Amino acid sequence: YIVTEFGPLGPWEGGYTSWGAPIELSSTEKAQFAREGYANAIFAEKGWCLGSYAFHWGSKQEATPTWFGMFLPTGEMTESVDMISQFWTGKIPSHRAPYIVKTDVKFANREVNANESLVANITAVSKVTSLVYKWEIRPEVEVRIRDGNGEKQPNVIWSQSGSDLSTISFKAPEKPGAYRLYAFVLDGKGKAATANFAFKVR
Repeated sequence: YIVTEFGPLGPWEGGYTSWGAPIELSSTEKAQFAREGYANAIFAEKGWCLGSYAFHWGSKQEATPTWFGMFLPTGEMTESVDMISQFWTGKIPSHRAPYIVKTDVKFANREVNANESLVANITAVSKVTSLVYKWEIRPEVEVRIRDGNGEKQPNVIWSQSGSDLSTISFKAPEKPGAYRLYAFVLDGKGKAATANFAFKVR
């Protein structure tokens, strides 16, 4: 047999917020999930499994800009690429992507007030001593399209970035609606970690 797609849980599999927004795993959680599936259903079945295809080897907008892509649009590789490389070559990459140890985002998957003061923290580990943290807020996708084909990527309405900016404080958007806070951890050497947190402004 051949596994024609493997990767993270889809938007229809990982649970939803009370207002129907799918809950996305971090890049580290996605790599762990795919690693277990690959080890059990592909790598362990030599002689039976003839091959496999990773989904998605690139960047892709489907539910969010980070859900399925193993690369960022700017080319950085996530931890899933390291996982695939290890299985394909038998060696752990010498330069590994940052991995997320902990997140502290108390408003994740909850409703907040307009202009409410919010705090978010993400802890990532890397051999690179100085990581750059890029934060963005985007509205939730208004029109979901099957497989993301032609789905319009929401625009960034707020952003902040800086070296070692693992904690941020900001105001919730003024306009009611569903949003996501995106966190990108960049090591400046072509590797990255991602996470996002859905929230709704009353």
